[in-house]
Amino acid sequence: MISLEIAIPTYKRRSHLVRQLSSISQSPSSSKILVSIYNNDPSTSMQFVSSIFPSLNIRVFDNPVNIGVNLNIIKAIENARAEYLWLLSDDDTISYSSVCKVLADAELRLYSLIKYNSPLSDAPIEGEYDIEMILESMRSSTSYFSNLPFLSTWAVIVTGK
Repeated sequence: MISLEIAIPTYKRRSHLVRQLSSISQSPSSSKILVSIYNNDPSTSMQFVSSIFPSLNIRVFDNPVNIGVNLNIIKAIENARAEYLWLLSDDDTISYSSVCKVLADAELRLYSLIKYNSPLSDAPIEGEYDIEMILESMRSSTSYFSNLPFLSTWAVIVTGK
């Protein structure tokens, strides 16, 4: 089983997505992860992204309409195939070593949720988090800013998939 999946919700920001995928593909650990893209943009089809980044293991989920970041995050959790899911915004460019660091922590399998300080090279913060409470809050929230704690600095275990 793959230890780490990176999910990227995006909406009609092709240049941001390409920049993010480029950052991921430059990591020496990129062959050990799965990248899932959740979008509503025909210009970032599976054919397009796989032709530019053939070394990445990529899935693209095309939404028929813009469903927003909250529902894309929920879909990412529901469709996760790896043990850990790392949610990244398309415009939060990661450092070269970030993928290696998060993958190494995920492969240790010590935490059900890994929360990083910024930058991502910091050590995980230990603690208990109620993932169901967080998801329910996201489902019922209309505030875009309610998503920010989830993006880019958290890797969540999603075993049992």
